[in-house]
Amino acid sequence: MRISIIALNRMVEEKFKESEAYRQEVAMSGRPLLSDGRSMLDDDLLSKLHSFGFAIDRSCLLEMIPRFASGQDMSEALIRDQEIDLPSTQEDWVWIAVTCLWERWSPCIPNMGQLNRCLAPVAHLYQRTVPTVYRPCVA
Repeated sequence: MRISIIALNRMVEEKFKESEAYRQEVAMSGRPLLSDGRSMLDDDLLSKLHSFGFAIDRSCLLEMIPRFASGQDMSEALIRDQEIDLPSTQEDWVWIAVTCLWERWSPCIPNMGQLNRCLAPVAHLYQRTVPTVYRPCVA
């Protein structure tokens, strides 16, 4: 089973809020979180993409959005298609920038990140109320 980056990010950010030790661990790792991108201006996110070699602007991004199910899918395609070799922290920034700009510039086009945000508040109910025997098998 492949877990989406946005779901993983949500779990990390939840633990991040609860534990000072975990906040320090995340800070030391140098890995950015989606909340880091959400606190940035559009131009700063675009500059981040440009610094990694992506020639992308608002019209280009808006044209691409309908072809993808998520910011993760779009960022993976950008990296693959432009054959850019990035360290994992920079790959994180590509996903974060694309996701944040999608949320701001095209919020009416649904994506998996929106679905994840809708389901996040009730995810704990599934874990606590459904007996293990009845949970779907996810091997």
